[in-house]
Amino acid sequence: MTDRILPLLALGVMVSSVIFPPVATAEIIGQETAAEQETHETAPSAPLGNPLILPDGTMLHPLCLRSEGVDERHVFPASGCVDETIILTDEIDRANHYVSVPYQRSFAFNGDAPDYVERGYVGYHYAGPYQGQLLIGTVESTGGTGFLSALGLYTVQESRGRYALERTRVLAGGDRCNGGIAAFGLNEQNLITHATHVTALALMTLGGSDTGSTPDAYDTPFDRHIVDCAACCYGIASFENGLFQEVSLSPTLYQDIQEREQHGTPQDCMDGMILDLFEQGRTKLDRDALAQFTEKVEQRCLSANPQQE
Repeated sequence: MTDRILPLLALGVMVSSVIFPPVATAEIIGQETAAEQETHETAPSAPLGNPLILPDGTMLHPLCLRSEGVDERHVFPASGCVDETIILTDEIDRANHYVSVPYQRSFAFNGDAPDYVERGYVGYHYAGPYQGQLLIGTVESTGGTGFLSALGLYTVQESRGRYALERTRVLAGGDRCNGGIAAFGLNEQNLITHATHVTALALMTLGGSDTGSTPDAYDTPFDRHIVDCAACCYGIASFENGLFQEVSLSPTLYQDIQEREQHGTPQDCMDGMILDLFEQGRTKLDRDALAQFTEKVEQRCLSANPQQE
């Protein structure tokens, strides 16, 4: 049998247009502060992850989408994903947005004894069919500080009775605050909506974009002056059909900035302007408002930087 792309009607459960909670309440999985944990104790439970059911009636195992080190366009096997090198340390769970499972894998570099044990976690959520493809979000950790998430489009292929998923495009994703996925789904018009965690540099990058798309942050005047670390979340940016819509500043950002030492840097200048936004009650900025704020930050903060070229 030759390779063929399968019709999408046989590929699982249709889901509602809103998959995850509103953008303003989404959080980094596994990276919550104590204040956020206290807030969530009384919050509604998170939606269940939606599994992808293959045409043969089996569920796609989360480990099949483990994507460490692969290119954007990649073919993932849809079966045989758990071998003798992997130990599942718990059962597959659908809680907290994703169909997920923790695993353990040993590596022996010198002899038979394991030199390194990877304690990882991988999960996915099938959001539904989109223009002949599948919209799937994934999360992955290999046991370190990184927590990778991505949103992509996939097709299911069959060859000689065996299934595989080809990822045709990565729409968004990253490590925690560096573009990690906060929410995604398909709206009533069947357009892709998603939200990502953003750093201060990502905020300025979005604010300086004329098209609403996400340009290269390192081509902006803010590079080298504004923070961009994976643990430095400033807010959540929402997108529709790939175009930036608005940003919601992190609820804890005001207190975080107030507790920092000030050294007169461009970052401190920008942080002071963000405090002004909070005091004005402006914690959500649409594209135009963020563009105006970015221009003011550049004029007020970068012009005072003695190291600016």
